[in-house]
Amino acid sequence: MSPASLLGQTKECGGEVLEVSIKYGSQAMPINIKEQNLAGILSVQFPGVPKPEEAIAKALNNPINRKTLEEIAREKRPKKIVIVVTDISRPVPHSIIIPPILQNSRKQTFKKVKFIS
Repeated sequence: MSPASLLGQTKECGGEVLEVSIKYGSQAMPINIKEQNLAGILSVQFPGVPKPEEAIAKALNNPINRKTLEEIAREKRPKKIVIVVTDISRPVPHSIIIPPILQNSRKQTFKKVKFIS
């Protein structure tokens, strides 16, 4: 069975040539490849967590072998912080990740929080 019939990400372009759609930024870019040269198409599916907001808060409050953001803020006493986020080409759930960070920052004495995308 060919990858074309398994994944729906390819279509036959005549004979042994397949059109494979590859994600590029926020769009898809088609490329033509001979079926004999295509070993397969891999896709990774990560299992979701039941309550992502709680999982993120837990991770922020219990970092692995590092200080928490709260501990760092208490020691450094910054007046400003910068939060760097990815652009739209990466599927990151900012609406779930940013609120716990901001909630933690409100406990501190930051006068300004700046976002960079």
